[in-house]
Amino acid sequence: MSSPSPAPVTPELIRLRAQARDKDDAIAQAAQLLVAAGCVAPGYDASMRRREGLANTFLGHGLAIPHGVGEDRHLVRRDGIAVLQLPEGVEWNPGQITRLVVGIAAQSDTHITLLRRLTRLIQDPAQLEALFTTDDPGVIVAALTGDRAPDSSAAPATDLAERFEWTIAYPSGLHARPATRWAETARGFSARAQVRAGDQAADAKSLVGLLQLGLRAGDSITVSAEGGDAAALLKRLRAVMDSLTAQEKADAERAAQRRAAPVVGWTPPQAQPAIVGIGASPGVAIGIVHRLRAAQTEVADQPVGLGDGGAQLHDALTRTRQQLVAIQD
Repeated sequence: MSSPSPAPVTPELIRLRAQARDKDDAIAQAAQLLVAAGCVAPGYDASMRRREGLANTFLGHGLAIPHGVGEDRHLVRRDGIAVLQLPEGVEWNPGQITRLVVGIAAQSDTHITLLRRLTRLIQDPAQLEALFTTDDPGVIVAALTGDRAPDSSAAPATDLAERFEWTIAYPSGLHARPATRWAETARGFSARAQVRAGDQAADAKSLVGLLQLGLRAGDSITVSAEGGDAAALLKRLRAVMDSLTAQEKADAERAAQRRAAPVVGWTPPQAQPAIVGIGASPGVAIGIVHRLRAAQTEVADQPVGLGDGGAQLHDALTRTRQQLVAIQD
């Protein structure tokens, strides 16, 4: 089954030689590129920052992939990928310096393909270094667009001594948050562990390796391990994998409900008069324009008799009411 293609990477969504004060500023700049391109609604940067509190989006080797949380997918108007090149780098987490920020906006699991491409880029330090310093956006477009052909000379992946079968039940596929939990769980044991999908296998203790599999909802995998505590590792890992399913499905359901909810804006209390014109050409209308101006009225301080003053006040109030009625009509 072919994988859905991610949004195209375009030069308009790439900012070269950018600078960022800190991680939040880098996220804000990436989000602004997506907003300006019409990919997301304003406020998507807040969703991206919330994601940072749930999972580490730093892939390593100077690469970070900030993206919004699943329940905020209603903010995504169309899929988009924004790239912020930071030659001087910015600290993403303590001791982790990012030089290329790839901001992702996706309405479905199409970003899984992009994650696979990015994790494979990490295996080519020379190409990655070129992306950090290039002055040609086309170089970045090419790197993030093509998939590398798998190594046909590699031996087929085989399972380890103890194993179990599992089907990806996460609606958004195996993205950064659940993959992080899988890797953290496996690293708590000394046994070797791997996840196999078809002919490809990844170290279960490696976040990058897991993302490289590009697993989507419905994909079948084999999780295997060998070593002194292999059985305990598999038991614990399966429990974690199963426990994440409910949260992933709940997030997807909330996202679907928000997308389906009607957009409610301000409604005037009563029908407003329209300015009627004649369409002379596309984008041009001819009609009467009413312009409201504010003016500073200077009232001379000239004392008059009580009777005359009362008459002037009454006359002023009458004319004011007439003017208000004229404006309303």
